Amino acid sequence: IIFDHTPLKEIFQLIEDTYGVKIEVKDQDVLEKEFTGEVVQDLDVMVTLLEKSFGLEASKKVNTIYLN
Repeated sequence: IIFDHTPLKEIFQLIEDTYGVKIEVKDQDVLEKEFTGEVVQDLDVMVTLLEKSFGLEASKKVNTIYLN
C-alpha cells in the first residue's frame, strides 16, 4: 500500500475496514498527522511502522488497538 501525505485518520479507517479492528487514539491531534511511504498489507507490520514513525505505543485487546 502506498501512502502520499495521507492523514493518519484515513490510514486508521483503512485499517479498521480492511482488518475488522477498531482503533482508539488517546491524542486526537495525532489523527491530523500525515504519513508518506509504502507498507506491506500486514496489520502487525503497519501498526509497528506507525508506532515507530510517530512515537506511539500500541496495545491490542480483543479487536481493538489502543494507540497512546
